[in-house]
Amino acid sequence: MTVFWGTDMEKYSTIWLKTLARIPERWFFLSAALTVCALWAGLGPESYWLLRGGRQEISWLMEKALAANANALSLPLLSVLPAGAQARKELSGGAVRNILFRCGTGKYLASRTVSLMLSAVLSQCLGVAGFAALLRIFTDGSFSAGLIAPRLLSAIIFALTGSAGALVTRDAACGYVIPAAVCFSLSMLRSRFWTGAAWLDPVRWLAGGGGMVLFLTVLLAVLAGGYLLLLYWEVCKNV
Repeated sequence: MTVFWGTDMEKYSTIWLKTLARIPERWFFLSAALTVCALWAGLGPESYWLLRGGRQEISWLMEKALAANANALSLPLLSVLPAGAQARKELSGGAVRNILFRCGTGKYLASRTVSLMLSAVLSQCLGVAGFAALLRIFTDGSFSAGLIAPRLLSAIIFALTGSAGALVTRDAACGYVIPAAVCFSLSMLRSRFWTGAAWLDPVRWLAGGGGMVLFLTVLLAVLAGGYLLLLYWEVCKNV
């Protein structure tokens, strides 16, 4: 949707409407669909037994899929896929000048940050809901919504990291590569050097527990503030 920030600005006159207008894009639904596939792959051998008629509690299956090691590479990419490089593309193409003329700097910064975070969260919510519906075909039971809180917080963190990386490197493609590289590097540092630092490993973030949600919330707040400052700096340099 290329016109939604430009010629069609009057139609989306509030930050929330501008944010929600990003949701129907194909990358949002692709991220959600790939999330279902990644979570199913995270079940490992259990996916085979489910297809063969095996029965397991849905809560156990959901916990296993959400904390699978495969998420170390899939979640960073899926989080930035809906809107991770949008700000960089607008700055590179010069569209940001028309946007600022119509809505002002403050609204632009707020809407870009909110849309980035919401698109990551909502695409993951849709993907997890689709995965839960898939599991209900093979098994029954229920699971706590608290299981997905670490994943949603991590998705926002990766989305902010990717968009910030695209701004710093001035390359939209880096917005998709940097979060996966950061996630892999942190996992390697934790496994090789600081084995006791569970907070350093993004895979452990997804398991939750031990105050991990609080840690992720604080980290998210710091990154969101840093991203706003970085985006403001880039806007000032390019406009």
